[in-house]
Amino acid sequence: MEKKKYMIIGAARSGISASRFLRKNGCDVILTDTKSYEELCREDYGLPELLTDKGIVTVFGRQPSDEEVLSCGEVIISPGVPPDIKPLQTASANGIPVVSEVEFALRFFRGRIAAITGTNGKTTTTYLTAALLKAAGFDSFECGNIGIPFIDRAGASEDSIAALEISSFQLSMTEHMRPKAAVVTNITPDHLDRHKTMENYIAAKARVFMNMKDDDVLILNHDDPVVRGFKDKAQCRVKFFSIKDTDTDAYLLDGAIYLKDYGKVIDTKDMKIIGPHNAANAMCALLVCESFGADIKKCAEELKVFSPVEHRVEFVREVNGVRFVNDSKGTNPDATITAINSFDCPLVMILGGYDKHNDFDEMFELLVKKARGFVAIGQTAEKIIETAEKFGFKNYQRAETFEEAIDKAYGMAQAGDCVLLSPACASWGMFDNFEQRGEIFKDYVNKM
Repeated sequence: MEKKKYMIIGAARSGISASRFLRKNGCDVILTDTKSYEELCREDYGLPELLTDKGIVTVFGRQPSDEEVLSCGEVIISPGVPPDIKPLQTASANGIPVVSEVEFALRFFRGRIAAITGTNGKTTTTYLTAALLKAAGFDSFECGNIGIPFIDRAGASEDSIAALEISSFQLSMTEHMRPKAAVVTNITPDHLDRHKTMENYIAAKARVFMNMKDDDVLILNHDDPVVRGFKDKAQCRVKFFSIKDTDTDAYLLDGAIYLKDYGKVIDTKDMKIIGPHNAANAMCALLVCESFGADIKKCAEELKVFSPVEHRVEFVREVNGVRFVNDSKGTNPDATITAINSFDCPLVMILGGYDKHNDFDEMFELLVKKARGFVAIGQTAEKIIETAEKFGFKNYQRAETFEEAIDKAYGMAQAGDCVLLSPACASWGMFDNFEQRGEIFKDYVNKM
């Protein structure tokens, strides 16, 4: 690779991994982040160890200057970096390439890609895909937006398959990816603070298949009209999955998952992951496996033992007949609706966090039927309470701290109920990320 100086904007997981990769290959690096060094160290992504390398210059606590940008030959940005910040404008105006970490990693990855995107379900589907392919004898691994940067897998063999979770942020900065298989799980309003309109958000998701051709396989949710419509734009083979329509390539019938070209795969009662949404995730993974020629019988055996992904409808503990469930990954209303539909018992919800300008009406149409009450926290607390009042939902409390919210939710619950952390909002502002929010929840509940 060319030995030029790179600027990396964003010193979280992907930025640190990209810096490490570049230094290993003899390139100079300017690593930047608007957070302070102390804040970044608290996120515990290995920054102090990385900075023992004197070939890395840091710019923390501010945006890099024009001079610093112009000293570099290329800029690599992390997923959460807004595309309109001044350093990126400076780079573009002066012909300096700006790429995502995923786009950069594509230059070095020699294996095949199963790219998985969508508003909800993509993380579980990514882990499932990697696990099922491994069980069928493939050299497969999960990476991407799940917290394992793609660049960390750059040295994988030509026979490998990367189950790559890719977000709308990453897709908007990715030009050359051509997956062998791609999945779009669903599309509902999310990240409108970044994309501004649903049309922009949908267009970002559609980029996952823009380079797919011939025998590449695009797997789409037939139950989602927006996703279903992608078939008309695709230049590759398309397969559909559905939990409603049995005239698709993968479907749910009488509590069992079927593949059209295989037959019955598994009864959902034999799976550890519960709920219709997880049946849909399993269908996605199975169709990916089928597209790679995997032994579906071996995949079905793995489905029986696959455990829920951490922070996604994850049982924590039962206290005096009250179950506590961690769904911290519920960072938008649709994800929370999916979690709510996994339960038949009364729920006490913990809701609220950073405002991504989402609408909570549809969520409360469901909560008035299924929830005993809720506790509101964070920046969106007032908006959530206003929506509850609009739907006549009166049993709620507000909490100033996360721990207070857990205590109040437990106080509202009765034996047989479930306290469900599924905030319908991002964690930013109160937490570094949804993982930290979920870990604090589990730690606090386990000490009750």
